[in-house]
Amino acid sequence: MLKKQYIVLSLSLIACFSATASPEEESSKPPFASKVTDVSLKKKNSVVDVQSTNAPALITSTNAERPDEFTIGIYLFNVRDVNTGKGTFTSDFCIWSQSTNTGNIISELQFANAERVVWSVEGAPQVPGISCIKRCGTGTFRMKWGLHDYPNDSQNLKIAIDYTLEDSSKIILKPDLLNSGISKENLPQGWSFKSFKIEPVSLVLSSNLGDSTLGNARAAFPGLEVSLEISRNESIEYWSMTIIAYATVIMMFLSYFIDVTNTSRLGILGAAFIACIISLRTSMGTINDFNNRVALLHFIVIGFITFSVIVSAILAFLLHHKADPHNLRRYSMFLGIIALCAFILTNYLLLRH
Repeated sequence: MLKKQYIVLSLSLIACFSATASPEEESSKPPFASKVTDVSLKKKNSVVDVQSTNAPALITSTNAERPDEFTIGIYLFNVRDVNTGKGTFTSDFCIWSQSTNTGNIISELQFANAERVVWSVEGAPQVPGISCIKRCGTGTFRMKWGLHDYPNDSQNLKIAIDYTLEDSSKIILKPDLLNSGISKENLPQGWSFKSFKIEPVSLVLSSNLGDSTLGNARAAFPGLEVSLEISRNESIEYWSMTIIAYATVIMMFLSYFIDVTNTSRLGILGAAFIACIISLRTSMGTINDFNNRVALLHFIVIGFITFSVIVSAILAFLLHHKADPHNLRRYSMFLGIIALCAFILTNYLLLRH
C-alpha cells in the first residue's frame, strides 16, 4: 500500500514540475522574438537615415547658381565712309546695358569685327532698381562685300559683339529689341534702308581661354550680332568706272572703217587696249573684287579689242597676198558692224543678269 502511495506521489510531482516548466519555456520565446523585431526596426531606421542623408544633395542641385542676365541695346546714329575697296564702314553709335547686377559689362564687351572703336561719352542713368550703363562712340568695322550684283546690290552690314570673360552658363546677353535701331535718314548717299536686326549668338571656340573649369579645347561664350541691310539705288559710281571701257569700244568700232593699208588702225586698237587695262586696274583699286559687272565688262571689252586686232592682222595678210583692197574694206566694215552688235547684246545680258 505504501509503495502505491509513493508511486502516485512521485507521478504527481513529475506532472507538477512539467506544468511549471512549460510556461517558462513559452515565456522565454517572446524575448527572442522581440530582439528580431528590434533588428528589423534598426534596419528600417538605417534606410530612413540613408535617404535623409541624400535629401540635401538633391536640394542643392536644384538650387544651382543662375546666370546673370544683361539686356544690351544699340542705336546707330549714322552709317558713313562706306569703302568697298578696304571692306569697311564707319558708324557713330550708342550702346547700353540694363541689369540687376551692378557690374559694368559695357566696358568688357568686345567688337570682334572692329578695326577701331573710340569712345566719347560714358554715363550711368539713374533707373530705380536697375543698374544702367551707357556708352557712345565711333567705330570702323570690317565686312565682306558681296559685289556680284553691283551696281544693283544689297549689303548686310554687321557688328559682332562678344563677351569672353565668362561663358554662357554664367552670363546671358539679351537684346533690347524695343529701343535698338538706326537713324534711317543718315545713310550714305545712294543707299536706302531695308532692315535692322539685333539677335543673340553663341561664340563657340576651340579653347577655354584659360578657364580650366570649362574643360579642354572647347567653350561657348555669349554674344550679339547687329545686322543692317541696305540697298544701292544709284549707279553713278558704276558709270564713272566703266566710261573709259565704253569709250574704247567706240575706238574699236571706228578702227574697222579705216583703210586696211593705213597703219594707224593697229595704233588705235593698241591705245584702246592699254586704256581698257588702266581703267580695269583703277576700278579694281576702288572695288577690290573681280567678281562683279565692272570687271566682267572690262574683260569683255578686252576680248573684243583682241578680236579686232586679229581681224586687222588677217586683212593685212590678205592684202599682202594681192587681195582686192576695196573688197577687204567692205569686209572690214561688215565685221565692224557685227562686232558692235555682238557687244551691245553682250552688254545688255551682262546688265540684266
